[in-house]
Amino acid sequence: RCILFWGIGSDFLVFKIVYLFRIFALPIISIYFSFIMCLTMVCLSSYGLLPLGHLCQK
Repeated sequence: RCILFWGIGSDFLVFKIVYLFRIFALPIISIYFSFIMCLTMVCLSSYGLLPLGHLCQK
């Protein structure tokens, strides 16, 4: 009975951790990806759409 109760408690804890992670991680991940996309757009626009070509020329 104690083992069963611990299993239910641990499952509930894991569910709560996953729930909190889902709440906090999705905005952070979306902001992170939008930041990376913005950074790549700025880099591509400043390097003329081919940064590798400019690096190879140097």
